[in-house]
Amino acid sequence: MDYYAGIVPTRDELERLSTFSLALLCEKAAKSHSATSAPANQAREMKREWELLMASMTPRPSTLEGHKDFEAKRDKLRRKMISFSDCYFAGHVNPAGRRAFGFLPD
Repeated sequence: MDYYAGIVPTRDELERLSTFSLALLCEKAAKSHSATSAPANQAREMKREWELLMASMTPRPSTLEGHKDFEAKRDKLRRKMISFSDCYFAGHVNPAGRRAFGFLPD
């Protein structure tokens, strides 16, 4: 299965990806499952959250406080996407791991 250029990324590799790349991984995860599956819904939700966050940057915040708020929201979403992607890709290597995170029925 081709999930990300044919490579299953490790947690360390996920942490080195940009927020944009993580959003693309979420989009791929959403498309690889049925439209009503829990992982697809989670992935779509995070991708949409990223789109809304990026839209909030137009125009750019004019204050340091506004910029710090954006950075905090981006970092929180980034951590969420890394955790999701780590569980998602680990599940493709280890089906028991997928079951533990709701990707497969018991």
